[in-house]
Amino acid sequence: MTDSQDYRKFIESRIENLHENIKEHFEFQNTTLKRIEEQTLKTNGKVLKLEEKVEVLKDADTRHTLNCPRIPEVKKLEENIKQLDDTLLELKLIRKNPKMFIAILSVCIIMFIGSVSYSIYEIHSLMSDVKADIKSKTEIKK
Repeated sequence: MTDSQDYRKFIESRIENLHENIKEHFEFQNTTLKRIEEQTLKTNGKVLKLEEKVEVLKDADTRHTLNCPRIPEVKKLEENIKQLDDTLLELKLIRKNPKMFIAILSVCIIMFIGSVSYSIYEIHSLMSDVKADIKSKTEIKK
């Protein structure tokens, strides 16, 4: 019977040991959970304050857009910007299609050079006609 009592005591001590370990583990878990809960409460409080500030700012922004004294100036600026965009349309076209711009510019330059050379030719032929007329008139008078 001593063996069974010893065995029983051994099992009881093991169970007590296990019970103490489980109790320590639960205490550690409870401590950890309390710290987590405290941190969560702090964070939630900060978030709540920030959300309140965001709501105040949104409300102020909405009121500002409705009651802004500078709305006519802003509209006028928007119109000016639109006019500038319209004026810069050609430049945007040049920037987007530089090859087409160079081709058109080359054709214009060639046409200009052609018209200038044709005008010079016409002026030269007119001058030679005038010289010939003057020469013939001077010969006739002699």
